[in-house]
Amino acid sequence: MDADVVVFDIMGIMDKADFGIPDANPEGIDYVFINGKLALDKGEIIDTRAGKAVRCTKPVYDYTIYKYHDM
Repeated sequence: MDADVVVFDIMGIMDKADFGIPDANPEGIDYVFINGKLALDKGEIIDTRAGKAVRCTKPVYDYTIYKYHDM
């Protein structure tokens, strides 16, 4: 089982990224825990390998068209 926790200031959270600086760090995010490991501590990245990629095993889209009576 995987769990992630983000601790943030609801009044101070702000996205600083825009088209000119798409990877700018946001403000107001104090801590991020990924799989129980501290990954972000007061804006400083601590552990970049704490998590794992979650892969989709099925297509996100479904081209199957159902008729009303088939449901």
